[in-house]
Amino acid sequence: MASIYGNACLTITATSSSDCDDGCFSNRTQAVDVEITEVGGHETILHARKKISHWMWDWCNSSAFDQSTRNSIKSDVADEYPLFRRGWCFQERSLSRRIIHYTAEELVWECLGMTSCECGTLDRFVWSTILQERRHAACIPPDIEIVSNKLDRARAMESRMHISGWRYMIHNLPTFIQKDRALMHRWYDLVRQYSQKLLTNNTDALPALSGLARCWASQGELGGYHAGLWTEDALAGLLWKCTDYYSESKRNPNYLAPSWSWVSVRKAIDFIDEEKTRLYKVAILQISCQPASVNNSYGQVVFGTLKLKGRPVEAIVRAHPDPAGTSHRFGLVMAAYGYDTTTPTTNGAIFIPDCRSECLSLDGRQVYFLWYCTDVVNKQTMQGYQRALVLRKFADGTFGQIGIRENCSETAWFGEHGNEPPEIEMAIV
Repeated sequence: MASIYGNACLTITATSSSDCDDGCFSNRTQAVDVEITEVGGHETILHARKKISHWMWDWCNSSAFDQSTRNSIKSDVADEYPLFRRGWCFQERSLSRRIIHYTAEELVWECLGMTSCECGTLDRFVWSTILQERRHAACIPPDIEIVSNKLDRARAMESRMHISGWRYMIHNLPTFIQKDRALMHRWYDLVRQYSQKLLTNNTDALPALSGLARCWASQGELGGYHAGLWTEDALAGLLWKCTDYYSESKRNPNYLAPSWSWVSVRKAIDFIDEEKTRLYKVAILQISCQPASVNNSYGQVVFGTLKLKGRPVEAIVRAHPDPAGTSHRFGLVMAAYGYDTTTPTTNGAIFIPDCRSECLSLDGRQVYFLWYCTDVVNKQTMQGYQRALVLRKFADGTFGQIGIRENCSETAWFGEHGNEPPEIEMAIV
């Protein structure tokens, strides 16, 4: 399927259709002509039509917005461009060289050089991440002409700041002249967006991304591909978190991927960005996955194992209901501090759960807190953000990931007296 879209001369999409029965065509909102008289008495006819939102034509980096804004964007996509919600269509759009989008109000053209619409708004789309990634998927090197043209397009945009959506475009414009990003950073951008898409069958989570994975594998020395992670950047690739972590969620009854893979949760995820210097506190010994098909290492998997060496400490999970009683926050009471059942929030470290129902079932039970890395922000003191994985232990001695902690104190591992926990080998499945 990926080769079909990647080699097609033109892809025609019914972008505003919710299913195959809606078709490409729709009845547009009729424009209106309004007669006005200017100050000098000159009569003019003003041609007006419905204002069209263009927020969702680029990618919406989940870390750039708060939850309410992300929900608003998702609502716009669901109402106006249902095709953009679908997982398979995400890959098909990314691989297609030329696309004509039929929407409810206008036609939109996408190719590897530009994005254009009938109203002209997208012609001035300065920071088009989707265009860059589509060019990258097609193995096209960074284009000097496109980069240098950004400043002129930005100046043209400045005179039209009143148009809805420009504030988002500027927010995602770190510089007018930006060199090609690292291959892995581009992959993480893909994963952030893909994780927000819907699939009829969750077991398609890896197959629906396999075409893009093959493209990435052909463009750099990334090592092996294991359930959405690459061997050469596995340490950074394991630092993912769910963005909507307090919504109801359960592990899929069908096996999707090992717990250390972002594929296992089928939720919108984000990666924890690296600060100036990152010091890893674990060492990966081996990472492997067993594919469902021996002929496709980029598709569905039936089992996976991550073997690493680190220093875990024991902890107790505590679930804290929010004031409204509609959700829970999850804390860890560390063994180094002592376990106080009467005031669990006093010394508990809040962590981000992968699946809320899974963590609720572990309330009051023992888990393990694995110091993963330190993102150094002050090189003189070597202080920074301490990242950690939260793991549960199974009867066979293996571990499963249940969440992540973005920042915590070193005292959680060493205690008040500096007692360092022993380093052990662990297998996470």
